[in-house]
Amino acid sequence: MATDAFAAITNLGDPFFLLVVIAVYYWLAEERDGPAQLVAFTLLAVAVTVTLKNGLALPRPPAEIQAVPTDGDSYGFPSGHALGATVVYGGLATVDERLHGVGATGVLSLLVALVGLSRVVIGVHYVGDVLAGTAIGGVLIVLLWKSDARHRPLVAGAAAVVALPGVVVTAGGTDSTFVFGAAVGAALIFALVDVETLPDAAAVPQGAALVATGLVMLGGAYSLALTVGHPLAFAAGGVVMLGGSLVLPRALQVMQAALPAAD
Repeated sequence: MATDAFAAITNLGDPFFLLVVIAVYYWLAEERDGPAQLVAFTLLAVAVTVTLKNGLALPRPPAEIQAVPTDGDSYGFPSGHALGATVVYGGLATVDERLHGVGATGVLSLLVALVGLSRVVIGVHYVGDVLAGTAIGGVLIVLLWKSDARHRPLVAGAAAVVALPGVVVTAGGTDSTFVFGAAVGAALIFALVDVETLPDAAAVPQGAALVATGLVMLGGAYSLALTVGHPLAFAAGGVVMLGGSLVLPRALQVMQAALPAAD
């Protein structure tokens, strides 16, 4: 059925899936300028989403037409999947020269369109929610295109400021507080560390070890914060997840020393 297919497609815009996409892209990059810019703007995109959702509190379509039931406490405007997919997939086409071709850009644009369409087909968003998310994402893509390394701490800091009203409205709700902590962690790292000088994964074993370590760190920090269940734990978890992810490539130096040299 078409609904089942779109229920699978919609996962390509899931916030955690997009986080993994951006993290792996950043970890494995030979040059981290573009990936780091994309991290900062992705944080801003998520901050805008959680604050608008919780601030406006506009409802989703009725539960009886939802093919994939959502959290009853979640709101509909704007579509976070559409906004996130626009920024992440559109951002990849913006910052990576290898993806500037017509074919690659077309595939990424199709992904954005399918994710947005899937939200309507499975009944969890109105068309206006999706169009608004895509439009906001488009504005952020333009800002990403115009930005440079000097702006990274400011963009991450802006994400923290934008997320703060969501934290207040939800009284320390999970999503808003995680995003706030993540933005704070990213802003600190971008201000204190030149991420472009971090080592790159020159060999497959190093890259595989880096990705495996990073995913365990992300999942562990998130799970621990949820287990504690306190707003301070959510914020701290966000700081650890993003701050740790951004400096994780430094572990490559340890890996390079431990792995036998190639003949």
